Amino acid sequence: DTMLILQNMEQTRFGLAEVEVRSVELSHPVTKFDLTLNVVEVNQGLHMTLEYSRALFNASTVERQLSHFVQLLTQITERTDASIASLQLVTPEEKQLLHAFNDTAADYPREATIHELFEAQVEKTPNAVAVICGYKQLTYAELNARANQLAWTLHDKGIQADTVVGIAAERSLEMIIGLLAIS
Repeated sequence: DTMLILQNMEQTRFGLAEVEVRSVELSHPVTKFDLTLNVVEVNQGLHMTLEYSRALFNASTVERQLSHFVQLLTQITERTDASIASLQLVTPEEKQLLHAFNDTAADYPREATIHELFEAQVEKTPNAVAVICGYKQLTYAELNARANQLAWTLHDKGIQADTVVGIAAERSLEMIIGLLAIS
């Protein structure tokens, strides 16, 4: 649940008879919405405050969301004729970080199959953690043993090389075991 509050009315003081009326800021210890963006028009521009539920968001997540919002607002004011699709949500710093994360180029023997590459890794580091899913994990040796066990079970049921085998599984250790077993 989100809320956007835009206060763009002139905030002036006024009185009623002999009573002065003025706005009072109230603090409330519990958020009414998951996210509330309050935008107030002031002489110098806009003053924004973001209230969020700490049960759902941590400060770094909210700060990142705000930086994305500022990124969008900056682009909108610099390029008023730009289409929404051309606006960039991520900041230039995040783009560099994403490029670094995605720089996964690696040399490997092109003639080897995935199964052969995996077996070679099992030989090198049998006790290293190969896969983690939630609170469960398997070492390379454990993963290899379970994948081989499933592969032999499939073989015993008549599955041969070049047989199409479908996997219907949630993201889990079992899905990885199945993928390795059919490779």
